[in-house]
Amino acid sequence: MHPAYVYAWQHSVYPLFDETAQFHKPFADQFAVSINEVDESSKLLDEHWMAKKRISFYKVEEALGVHGSDRSSTNWQRWKLIRACRYMYLLDSFDKDFWEALLEKGECPTEALSLARPMTAAEIQLT
Repeated sequence: MHPAYVYAWQHSVYPLFDETAQFHKPFADQFAVSINEVDESSKLLDEHWMAKKRISFYKVEEALGVHGSDRSSTNWQRWKLIRACRYMYLLDSFDKDFWEALLEKGECPTEALSLARPMTAAEIQLT
């Protein structure tokens, strides 16, 4: 299985872009980061990537109604956005320059920095 699919299951992110795997489909409403949230965040990021417009993590939060680590005017929360972005990163969505801009120093919270790293075997938990 692709590391992004394993990550999605382990961190309760709906694996929207794993079309060849079907295991998640009957459990769609059980994921903490929903199909709609993964879709919404991916469309926002893709729109900027396609237009070659830089966007910071804080600007993405602002667009989704997130106000820091514990406040939101929508269903979004910072941890959900970090998990959705990590899932997309592990899928090789977008390019290196895009992720570097998103996670530019001073333009993202410290906890978001870990999303742009390769997944290691140590992270995989079989329970």
